[in-house]
Amino acid sequence: MVDAGAKSYQSNCKVCHANGSLNAPKYADKVAWSMRISEDKETLYMHSAQGFNKMPAQAVNGVTKVQVKASVDYILEAVS
Repeated sequence: MVDAGAKSYQSNCKVCHANGSLNAPKYADKVAWSMRISEDKETLYMHSAQGFNKMPAQAVNGVTKVQVKASVDYILEAVS
C-alpha cells in the first residue's frame, strides 16, 4: 500500500504539501503534523477526502477514497 500511497501523494497531494501552499503541513515535517497526528486516522481520512479548512476535497475527479486513505497513510508514515 505504500507504493499506492506514494503514487497518489505524488499526483495529488505534493502540489500543496511539498511547499506548504494554503497552509498545508509540509511532507515529513514532524512539528507541523504533530497536532494532526494526535487526531484519530479516521478524522484525517475524512478531512482529506471531503476537504477541511483551506484544503479542498481530494476524493473528486476520479480520485477514490481508497487512494486518499493511502496518501494519508503514506504521509503519516513519514512523520511517525
